[in-house]
Amino acid sequence: MPTARSDRAFNLGEDAIAPDAVGHLLTGGLHVPFYFEHQPRARHPRGVAARLRPYSGYYRSDAPANDQPPFPTTLFVVDTEEVAETYASTASRMTAMALPILVSSREALSCKGILGRSWRPLWDADSPPLALRELGAYGWDGLRRRMHPLETR
Repeated sequence: MPTARSDRAFNLGEDAIAPDAVGHLLTGGLHVPFYFEHQPRARHPRGVAARLRPYSGYYRSDAPANDQPPFPTTLFVVDTEEVAETYASTASRMTAMALPILVSSREALSCKGILGRSWRPLWDADSPPLALRELGAYGWDGLRRRMHPLETR
C-alpha cells in the first residue's frame, strides 16, 4: 500500500491518534489489520496513560469498523520488557481499557519474533504473551466496546 494511502489520523476533541504505520498482516490464515506505534518515550505510568487515552476514544467510536473491518489491533513497541510491564500494569488500572491493544518490547521481538508469543494483551494484563495468530481466539464486541474471548465449539 502506498505511504500516502496508509496515513491514519483520528481526532476527538483533544484526543488524537496518528499511528506510525497502518497495515494488514496474514498469519495462520488470520487477517490482522493493525496500527503500529513505536513508543521510545512513554515509560512511566502517567505518560503511558496519556499515550493510551486517545485510543480509548477511538475504539469507543464507530471509526475502527469503518477504517479496517472488522477492527484494527494496535501494536505498541517499546524499548524494554520493564516498559512493556508498565504498559500492562497501567492499562489494568485504567477504567474501560479492554481494547484491542497489544504491547511488546524490542527485546521480546528480537528473541521470539513478530509472529511469536511476544505480545502482551492490554485487555487482559495478567494473560501470558500471545502470538498474533492467537488473536483469532478473541473478538471485538462493538456494542460493549471491549475485547472478549470467542466461544469455542
